[in-house]
Amino acid sequence: MVSRISLGVAVSVCIACVCGNVWGQDCIYKDEWGEPIMHTGGAAVADGIGLLDPEGNFGIPSNYDLWDVNEDGIPDRDQFELLTEILCMTGVNEHPTINFEEIRTTFEDNLTLYSNMINRLKEAEADMIAGAPALRQVGIDLGLAATAAGLIDPGPPITSDLLPPEVFGGELPDEWEGKTWEDLRYTLRETGDGINYLYNNNLIGSPTAPIWVLLDNTATAYIMAALMGLDANFTASLFSSSYFELLAQFLTLQQLDWSYIASVLTSHGLTLAVIADAEYAIDEIGLDTTVLPPQDALAITSNGEDALHGDVLWGESTLSELFNNNGGDVGSVWDEILTQLPDLPVGGFAALFVCATLCIVGGAARMRRRRQ
Repeated sequence: MVSRISLGVAVSVCIACVCGNVWGQDCIYKDEWGEPIMHTGGAAVADGIGLLDPEGNFGIPSNYDLWDVNEDGIPDRDQFELLTEILCMTGVNEHPTINFEEIRTTFEDNLTLYSNMINRLKEAEADMIAGAPALRQVGIDLGLAATAAGLIDPGPPITSDLLPPEVFGGELPDEWEGKTWEDLRYTLRETGDGINYLYNNNLIGSPTAPIWVLLDNTATAYIMAALMGLDANFTASLFSSSYFELLAQFLTLQQLDWSYIASVLTSHGLTLAVIADAEYAIDEIGLDTTVLPPQDALAITSNGEDALHGDVLWGESTLSELFNNNGGDVGSVWDEILTQLPDLPVGGFAALFVCATLCIVGGAARMRRRRQ
């Protein structure tokens, strides 16, 4: 009887010969040479991080090969390569301990959430650029008025009163719990300054601008869907970084009660005209917290737990043990995982025979064409 190892190898070869393109594969998650497309995205994102986050607030190295964001000792690129193999599987879903279908589904959910975030930000781009000066100005004027009202003490050090719930109509959003008038000033001005900086440096403003070239492409979408779902603890730390915190606060600005703010600060220099411009800009931008993916729904899971963590049991060994036992070689790890799958039924051997025959015939034909 054909061993499961031989069967797995034969199936892989036949898929490569018959179902692939000229370089031997047709999976949308691999490039024409059979390499994971998310590797390309990972390298690009790492380069971008090196430019945008030199202080390391994201907790992600600027060298893709050094990524181990879930700190399980397995290079993330190896786990993403394993994930790619799972995503490329067809017709084989059973495994003694791993739910391949759940892994694929949760990854695809992440892909949808990431695409939604990027699409909504792109749709709002023109309004963000147009509204940035108003956001900057209201941040400046609100800060001056709040200082005059004694709500901000410029120090040093800077101290400030907590925002009352009335600033947001009676209930503070979670993103603003424990925040101050100084935080509100900072968010308004920093958002305006940030958008102005990106636009004035040609980083946004057209579909081919560098920010969109980096964020709005298939390779980046794949790597971000994988990265956001790799480890729940990492995802939580990513969303608590200063960048995401500022973005989340910006996305709640539609909830501001400008009438209340005016009642507190117009007597100290904040004008109704500046308020009106800011309120109009925020309404035109039209973004809210639904832009961000819900972090508690991002994990790529198998049987409800992080699927790709080194501690997860794959058959009788953990994923870390599989990598250690195979010298860290992803191909060998995958071959061993294939041996854990149930035997193909009799019909499967018939299909395998046909596949192998086509492989041989097709290969011979290609060789004849090359010799001619």
